[in-house]
Amino acid sequence: MISHRKFAVGCLMLAMTVVVASNVFGGEPQPQILIANPNYDFGRLFEAETYTHVFQVKNTGESELKIARVKPG
Repeated sequence: MISHRKFAVGCLMLAMTVVVASNVFGGEPQPQILIANPNYDFGRLFEAETYTHVFQVKNTGESELKIARVKPG
């Protein structure tokens, strides 16, 4: 069984990575990530199974949003 906490931490890390990367370049138009409902409870999970969920990600900023990598918690 995969921990819900690890998954939530992974989602938070993704959001923080994009926000930190966008704050490095001051003065220029920046991307801004918006994740509608960033937390999703998959319920009880088992390692041998495959689970999917679609997270809606929107760039509300003024430049291109590039997501270089996504890692689960």
